[in-house]
Amino acid sequence: MEISLDEQRGCYYPIFLELYINTDKELDFGKFSKDEKGTFCHEWIHFLQDVTTGAGCNNSYVFFEHFLACAKKIKDDGVEFLPPVNVGNDFNVETNQELNRLAWGSNPSCRSSKINKLDVVCAKDVHGLTIHHKEAENMPIAVATADTGESFLIGMEALMESMAHLCQNILCPSTASCHPIYPYHVAELIGETLYPAFLDNPLNLIALCDVSLMSSSPGAYFVSYLKGISQNQIPMPACPEEIYDRAYSSSGFLPKFYEIVHHACHHFCGILIDPQVFKSYRYWIKHTYLNAVRLRSKNRYFLLELLRDGDISHNSKFMELLHLFGTPLMHNNNGWFGKIPLKNETEWDVEFLQIIKQINAIWHNKQRGCALIKWCRSSASHLSNMGVPDCQLCIPDNSCVYNPTLRSLKQPTCPFGLVWYAMGLPLMKEVINCI
Repeated sequence: MEISLDEQRGCYYPIFLELYINTDKELDFGKFSKDEKGTFCHEWIHFLQDVTTGAGCNNSYVFFEHFLACAKKIKDDGVEFLPPVNVGNDFNVETNQELNRLAWGSNPSCRSSKINKLDVVCAKDVHGLTIHHKEAENMPIAVATADTGESFLIGMEALMESMAHLCQNILCPSTASCHPIYPYHVAELIGETLYPAFLDNPLNLIALCDVSLMSSSPGAYFVSYLKGISQNQIPMPACPEEIYDRAYSSSGFLPKFYEIVHHACHHFCGILIDPQVFKSYRYWIKHTYLNAVRLRSKNRYFLLELLRDGDISHNSKFMELLHLFGTPLMHNNNGWFGKIPLKNETEWDVEFLQIIKQINAIWHNKQRGCALIKWCRSSASHLSNMGVPDCQLCIPDNSCVYNPTLRSLKQPTCPFGLVWYAMGLPLMKEVINCI
């Protein structure tokens, strides 16, 4: 699933570890305006959610499980292939996609400012919800009914956006005032409906969003927790740390996280397996997930420490985390790309995930050619100005538009061609005869 809301300011693309900021400026945090820093902060929180929560890791795992199944089918079917690539439910990929969609949730189509009713029920009992796989029938689902009478599902999307909105308010005050109610204020609406006193400390909501995103059904966990307080089955936490302590007291809390982190990391690395050619990419992925595990196991309150350090402009905890994880690939509205490196590191190749995005879109007939032509032209121009000979430059040609798989046969190999060749994929059939 992707988060691409409020794109007037910016957005974050889970799985592909990509962050967009609507600015003409160089991608330098120190040169951003106050509002641009707020946008960066919001989207960077999504990046942390992506790599340090069970729901985020599972989202990546489900995507790459399907991606690898498509690659296997293409290779097994023969010499050439024709999009779209359909794998059915091989390796349970459709089952896991359905579970992930249910966990993602939905938003009401009508504007409303109040939730009148909240229930947690099995997916099969949700009115109007079609379930295609038996394994999903008993998944707990949080169902909200707005004051307009419309029902919708509380899930990952609403909690991720609510949490990022609340964090932005603390780290970059007065920069998040324009966010619409859905999905950015859903967590607050639920709190107001079930237990208003819980909202007295904003960190309570953030902590509950965070631990809920460690669950396989985040919306159900969030609503059940607040319902438990309202029904005197769960004690009202004296501080947000107690929300974490309760979650960690479950025997399966960390083991389940370790398991999904392992699967996500394995799949990220499984698409680019050459330990030398993709050394920097594999290092960054492993480094990221290793530190996610360390944070969750050794410092369960790291998010609270970040927020209590206040405004991002003088927040030492923010700088520690920024040095620990760096940033995903960032781009602005001029198509310029950049990234803030890990501490003591100068290179890592998260850019390869841009190629994976292109390949996946081509496989599913969302596009015909490679959309990175502008990037490659800019890179070639930059390298040429640095004195790199033309024979060593990767310059886009017609194959990039009509059949980019042909780039795997050409030298020098472009990033798309390199990844395609490294994955051992056959050429695309459709447009070979048209060139």
